Amino acid sequence: MKLVSDEHPDQATPVLATRSNPAARDQLAMQNEEVRRAHAELDRQRARYFDMFDNAPVGYCIVNAQELILEVNLTAVTLLGVARHELMKRPLYQFIRPKHQPVFHQMRQQLLLSGEPQACELQVLRHFGAHAWVHLVATAAHDDDGRPTMRIVLSDIQRYAEQLKTAMDSTVEVITTISEMRDPYTAGHQRRVAMLAAAIGAELGFDDDRQDGLRVAGYLHDVGKFSIPTEILGKPGRISAIERQLIQAHAQAGFDALKNVKFSWPVAQIALQHHERMDGSGYPQGLKGEAILIEARIMAVADVVEGMSSHRPYRPGLGIDAALEEIGLHRGTRYDKNAVDACIKLFRQCAYTFST
Repeated sequence: MKLVSDEHPDQATPVLATRSNPAARDQLAMQNEEVRRAHAELDRQRARYFDMFDNAPVGYCIVNAQELILEVNLTAVTLLGVARHELMKRPLYQFIRPKHQPVFHQMRQQLLLSGEPQACELQVLRHFGAHAWVHLVATAAHDDDGRPTMRIVLSDIQRYAEQLKTAMDSTVEVITTISEMRDPYTAGHQRRVAMLAAAIGAELGFDDDRQDGLRVAGYLHDVGKFSIPTEILGKPGRISAIERQLIQAHAQAGFDALKNVKFSWPVAQIALQHHERMDGSGYPQGLKGEAILIEARIMAVADVVEGMSSHRPYRPGLGIDAALEEIGLHRGTRYDKNAVDACIKLFRQCAYTFST
């Protein structure tokens, strides 16, 4: 009896066995089901992999030896601001700002020579001539056919800088809140000084980064008050000479607390110098004129204006007019004249007010 073919008589055995043996038929069905499930699981794993690849927090692409883009994830597409189909099979260097292309080519050569991962910072091109700074890391790899490729990871520097800034601002806010919890009479003082100092800086032409520095320093300028006993901070009457010395020590204490923190701005020095005066009558070092940081001179004006206009345990608030009169009277002697002019302009001409 010919079951399959004369050329392949051995194929007849499993077919006959399956047809005549229900147990073998069931076993084959189970094997087929296991294969189907394995394929389904492989499809799910592949889908999860590509979802993770596409939505990774960093840009990722694979380029061949000619630097042509073979694969790219959605994060890189978003970072470059170019449609995926416009990126594929095009040289990666075309999406790098021309003046930074030599940096990329040099990094590629170093990778080929050493085989070690290489990194650099450069600007990539986006639509309408825009640029974005990225941190690029390249590693050597091979495709399925053994041909050399590069795996490129792109990190958006601005995005991470913003995340770090947010984290730093939150930390500064916590420190400020803890500091003010010890001195409820001056609650909000550091915040208001920070905002006014930044506004004065803007009026004087400071860029956004220097304004941020003034804002951070303003939040922290009185952090040294943690060294002052609370009964002195909240004392309603006149203070003694010893108590005055303890209060004045807060500038040095603030510097000591901040000096090892790696800020982008001279925050510790601003805290140390914010009670210095142009004529040398301030403390703790008795600095004069240009020896005082301009940021500290601005902070001094903002600190005096906010302090005089607000209530204190030993006196009611004197109001903004009295505060502006004070800095105007001592313009160029105790206080920096440009900072004074900018502050008065903010209140008199720009309708600046302290937020509650």
